[in-house]
Amino acid sequence: MEPRAKKNRYKADRKIKRENAGRFFIHAGRGFLWFSGIALLSAGFILVHDLVTQWDYFNIRTIVVDGNRHLSKKAVLEQAQVETGKSLLAMNLNRARKRLLAHPWIVEATVKRQLPDTVEIRIDEETPLALVDLGSLFLINTKGEIFKKWSDTDPQDLPVIMGLDFSDIPTPGGPPGAAWESAVAVLKLGQRRNAMIPAPVIRSVHADPETGITLCLFEGGKAVRLGFGDLETKLAGLKQALFRLNLMESVADFDAIDVVETDRIVVIPVPDEFTSGTHREA
Repeated sequence: MEPRAKKNRYKADRKIKRENAGRFFIHAGRGFLWFSGIALLSAGFILVHDLVTQWDYFNIRTIVVDGNRHLSKKAVLEQAQVETGKSLLAMNLNRARKRLLAHPWIVEATVKRQLPDTVEIRIDEETPLALVDLGSLFLINTKGEIFKKWSDTDPQDLPVIMGLDFSDIPTPGGPPGAAWESAVAVLKLGQRRNAMIPAPVIRSVHADPETGITLCLFEGGKAVRLGFGDLETKLAGLKQALFRLNLMESVADFDAIDVVETDRIVVIPVPDEFTSGTHREA
């Protein structure tokens, strides 16, 4: 019986190694080509992006600003950091919007691009209700919230709430004090059409945590004492009483009106030699 021929394992191992090495170089070559293609494609995109964004055709030439009542167009553009001559396509709309929202006067903002060369900015501003004197003057909105410290570029013809300090101002989410709540409420009532006491005639609101609020009207400082709560009822009763007394046309001729109680109104005329020490009730 003849012996079996032994396999040449050395030659087989060399063949396998050569095949594995070939596969490695093939995969490595493919990987290199793939990464090279991606790099070239990325470089192409960057080149196209740079060419397009630097193309004068897409430079900003027109900027439209809408919704600004207190802020000037210049102030809005400076806050957004938007200016003509820059690339419209390179502009970061979200970043410009965040800059606008950082301004205390701006409640909401949208920034849009209109190809080829226009930026549209739309803002919603705070509606100021009054100033509050807390040692320094602060602006409050129609929600009764302080939104900024007053400066000489802000409105100067607003009524001033006086007599309170920081401890009387409600914190976010916290309940307002009675004096603060009444002061804000009467000013909001004054903004209504045909209001009994229109907001423009109110010069100041003196708010006392113990006795309530007193309005100071006109330049002469005519006083209307309202106390706390039921303000709409009190003002409606005051209107009816003045009609009954035929005094609607001459309210400014009176020194003070007391409406602290809803069922009793005291009208005190300006004292003179004939009316000194007298008053009328309704």
